[in-house]
Amino acid sequence: MSTARSGLTATRLGNGRVLVVGGEGDTAHNSTAELYDPASGTWIPAGTLNEPRTLHVAVRLADGRVLVAGGGWYSAGAELYDPATNRWTPTGSMNVGRISFTGTLLPNGRVLVVGGNSLSGLQASAELYDPATGRWTLTGSLRTPRRNQTATLLAGGTVLVAGGANSTGWPRNAELYDPSTGRWKRAGTMTTGREGATPMLLGNGRVLLAGGGNPSALVSAELYDPTSGSWSATGSMNVPHGGAAALLQDGRVLVADGGTGDVYSPATGTWTVTGPMVYPYASAAAALLPNGQVLYAGGRRVKYCGQYYCDEPLADAELYTPSSKNASAAEARPRTRTRVLPEEYRKAVIRMNGDVAQTFLLDGFVAGTWRVETGRVVLEPFATPSRSLRRELDEQAARLEAFLAY
Repeated sequence: MSTARSGLTATRLGNGRVLVVGGEGDTAHNSTAELYDPASGTWIPAGTLNEPRTLHVAVRLADGRVLVAGGGWYSAGAELYDPATNRWTPTGSMNVGRISFTGTLLPNGRVLVVGGNSLSGLQASAELYDPATGRWTLTGSLRTPRRNQTATLLAGGTVLVAGGANSTGWPRNAELYDPSTGRWKRAGTMTTGREGATPMLLGNGRVLLAGGGNPSALVSAELYDPTSGSWSATGSMNVPHGGAAALLQDGRVLVADGGTGDVYSPATGTWTVTGPMVYPYASAAAALLPNGQVLYAGGRRVKYCGQYYCDEPLADAELYTPSSKNASAAEARPRTRTRVLPEEYRKAVIRMNGDVAQTFLLDGFVAGTWRVETGRVVLEPFATPSRSLRRELDEQAARLEAFLAY
């Protein structure tokens, strides 16, 4: 991309291109947008927003335009992107300025936004955007205020809101919104609370929730069954994830961030490790392309900033190519998480408080941890490497030290 951004959104348009909007830049929130063209593999400018945005929502409307709302400094503003003209125009403002909330296109063409943080505090409020009038109206409020929750449109037209965080911690209760009544009702209790989890509506009508910020949810996943209104555990991921996801054309689900990816099979309830990502970064945005590939763009990485660590927004982008069949011969044999991280080393990487140590790979496998002490990179391999590998590791550490000192 032409601009580094984290906290961005990626929305696939009707013409197959992907609209990337806003995000946190190197020094401020971004007010620019870009288009990824799969045919040429290039990025194209997509105009300038009327205000900078990050932690906003972007929803493709039934007529092909994209509604972008909120974000930034608790903005209530909203605007529309028209792919036909490549321009932005203001539309009505929300009743409540919010960040870290959700936006969902309803079957009637309206957009439901829910929860989030505002200048007045955590929100239980919800409102509807009508593209025909460009106006917002308040609707029924959540039973439980929350931020960083998930919102999924179910096959029956209701919206499932689950997880998130509030002043009490990570709520396990879920709620269903009925557009015909504007009211919420209970939707069971999750197996564990999850903030910033990865949601996906599966082909069988169930909803997959994976990972999340709660330490007990880092690798676990669960399913919501709309028929029974109940939650149940499913297979755990091979490594912790809370990244962007995509529903692949064969019905499997890709979740990737931090340098690795996992693919979930609804048929078996198991996860399969993908090949390593090109860029081992977190919080990217993802979009499924017409040819079945998945675009991952932007995000952030943690770097050493003198005496502390800080986030660095990224302009990188990469493509994931699924296997040509529903599962390759290798993928047909579910691999355990020890394929990437041997079980005996998990405690050294995933700590009791939920923190994940900095790791390095050898031949695609987690082979040790590293840390910075007084400007030096200290390597702690799980096993004694050969002399040649140790020399390569020391060279990489020296380059990292030089970069950190730059």
